[in-house]
Amino acid sequence: MIVKKKETSFQQLKLDPPSKKKEKDPKVGRVWVAVSLLITVGLSGLFWLAKTVTTNGFEKIRIKKIAVSFPAVNFSSEQKSSFGFSQNSAGEIAKLIETNLTDKDGDWSVKVTDLESGFSVQSQSENKVVADSLIKLPVVALAYKQVEEGKLSLEDSFEVLKGDIQSETAGSLQYQSGEEISLSRLLFLSLNQSDNTAFTVLRRVLGDSAIQEDINRIGMSSTSLADNTTSANDIDLFFQKLYKGEIIKKYKDDYIIELIEVLPGARISASVPEGVKVAHKVGSDTEAVFDAGIVFVPEKPFVLTILSRGADRQSADQTISQLTEKIYWFIVSD
Repeated sequence: MIVKKKETSFQQLKLDPPSKKKEKDPKVGRVWVAVSLLITVGLSGLFWLAKTVTTNGFEKIRIKKIAVSFPAVNFSSEQKSSFGFSQNSAGEIAKLIETNLTDKDGDWSVKVTDLESGFSVQSQSENKVVADSLIKLPVVALAYKQVEEGKLSLEDSFEVLKGDIQSETAGSLQYQSGEEISLSRLLFLSLNQSDNTAFTVLRRVLGDSAIQEDINRIGMSSTSLADNTTSANDIDLFFQKLYKGEIIKKYKDDYIIELIEVLPGARISASVPEGVKVAHKVGSDTEAVFDAGIVFVPEKPFVLTILSRGADRQSADQTISQLTEKIYWFIVSD
């Protein structure tokens, strides 16, 4: 049923001339006109609704919903706030880290950086450690950078050669020798699933010299692809520059999202409240247990890097979780 609405302008509404006996306030008249108009429109709507329901039933009445979207995570570094830990509270965090690592086995390197204020707290963060899966961070970033520069395309495909297969390490690509794999898939597997075969293909495609050159360009002075070493300082710097869009720009969010989906119930991500996003990279081998990434606390995002060497896997996991929890609650309550 279509009801043609008669257009009425306020110019067509005439007020009675004022009585000689008592002058009326013109403002009051205009208010009454507006109220009368609203009542008329409202009654017309009710009559239409009643007629529609009577004739067609409620199913013929369609109410258009207002679309509302809520961004899950703000990856932008453009909007600064006054929140985050200060220089004074940074000292308290340093004490907190020292207290919680005093009686722990192994060697520990920790660094916390407030991405808004720029203040950092560190403990043995300059020490070189086994990079393990952390070495994948700058390598995947270089691939995305070359895509942005037009040197590569995410649709490019590369064959998995026999020499690429890492059968005794992580990843599903080890079972796909001889197959063509897209660059997009290689990046996802290397970063999200820490697939070592995919990572080896990337190394072959990019070239070790180009990779090390880009690592140096970022400023990761303790990180060596050939020696498989890095430091908490270097990893912290990488995540700071990633967050600011100084390493990659167009694909920055894609990169971060892939890291957010890395083992969401492990170590750092398991030690913050549900709903707080963590873009992190975990890793473990016979010598090292670590986790590092960006904790997206609303208005207080920070980089947290915790690297251990020589600690038992189970106790290291527990230490990382406990330290993360204490640092998180200190920062959000500061």
